[in-house]
Amino acid sequence: MLRIILVVTVCSVVASFALGETSPAEPQANSLAAESLRQSARTLAAAPARTPARAARLVAMIHMANRLEPQNASTNALLADVYEAQGKAGPASQALQVCLSARPEDHATGVRWIVGRVASLNNASQRIAFLQSVVDQADAANALRAEAAVRLGELFERRAATEDARKAYRKALSFIPYHSAARRRLLAIDPSPKLSRHAEALLCELRTNPLAINFAWELGDLLSRVGLYSQSAEMFDYAWAVFLQRNTIKQASPLFVTQHFNALLDAGKHAEAAARFTPILESFPNDTNLQSLMVEALRESGDEQKADEIIAAMEARYLDANHTPASPAELAWFYLLTKRDPQRALGHAESAAKDGNAPVIQRILGAAELQTDQAGQGADRLDKVMERDVYAAAILAEHYFANGNRQGGLRAIAAAVNAPRGGPAFRKLRAVAAANDANMPTPPESEAITSLV
Repeated sequence: MLRIILVVTVCSVVASFALGETSPAEPQANSLAAESLRQSARTLAAAPARTPARAARLVAMIHMANRLEPQNASTNALLADVYEAQGKAGPASQALQVCLSARPEDHATGVRWIVGRVASLNNASQRIAFLQSVVDQADAANALRAEAAVRLGELFERRAATEDARKAYRKALSFIPYHSAARRRLLAIDPSPKLSRHAEALLCELRTNPLAINFAWELGDLLSRVGLYSQSAEMFDYAWAVFLQRNTIKQASPLFVTQHFNALLDAGKHAEAAARFTPILESFPNDTNLQSLMVEALRESGDEQKADEIIAAMEARYLDANHTPASPAELAWFYLLTKRDPQRALGHAESAAKDGNAPVIQRILGAAELQTDQAGQGADRLDKVMERDVYAAAILAEHYFANGNRQGGLRAIAAAVNAPRGGPAFRKLRAVAAANDANMPTPPESEAITSLV
């Protein structure tokens, strides 16, 4: 019965079109026929792709419905889908404009309209003029005006008009203060953006998408770099909690786990870090970075016995012929910092120095020399790299203070005071400074970022 009604309806409409009767006498009949065609089109759209003449029939029905009710939003939504599938950006944008007039708050439709309209224009000047007209359209939704402003800024960027782009992005933020794309682009075109602006952009990203753990991770790292250790640890804890809602520990990035561990140690939460990361380390049995951090956490919390057990396990693995041999530099650093056997470390460091002269190798060799019978040579070696290597500065400062050379110790601390303030190297520098009443100035942007978080 339904098929008979549908056939009669379609045939009647086709006949009226053939006779040029595009305005039936009865508006209600006009509307009912259009609705019948729309429903039939939706049904056909859901039919299997192998349905005979599916595409042609679908297009015909939608066009018929549009002839009956040209300003109907539902019909134009279907019509826009058809035009977009056919690659006809101009007609699609015209159909979407009808939909947008009926539902101005429909942001997704608005974005599709902007994209289609821009694609249908011939040159950059026309596109800029159109986007500017949307930005200036006072009765348009702020979200849509912001979207147009961001796209306008991107067009200006491609034309190397940086100042115009900056104005467009700021205009977008005047409509939507937390617009993440606008903030990202403003940062990207700033030749030397302040860390506080970067922090503000990351906070905006998290406000718009609280489950975006990559932004929480990045913000946690930034907070650590400016010495806001408690806030950094809180941000990493948050990112970890969100991550575990949808993932297992084994799926975590070792880098993320390492930075989270470091954040807790930076904040002085040694016992908590040891307790929380002991089960986590079972998922990363061969990660020596995490094992070294665990040794640090255990030593700082007073559990030397457990620390020695981990050190013994690390050494056994280093010496196991079934595992990939560690580099001489890695072995030297293990014996120097973790095992605390400087004489053995020196042998490996000298082997490493034969294969390269990189600053990290000079730091390891210098530190080993400093703790054996070649202290003068080691101090000279560390002095040459301490401005590029925080560990070198910390180890040399400790040596100078221990031997009564306060000026030398202060000079070594000053060499690294502007380095990023997170991680084991800077923790050592902080500990040396604290033990010797050496002042470490607050990072320039620390207060500005504190006010944000």
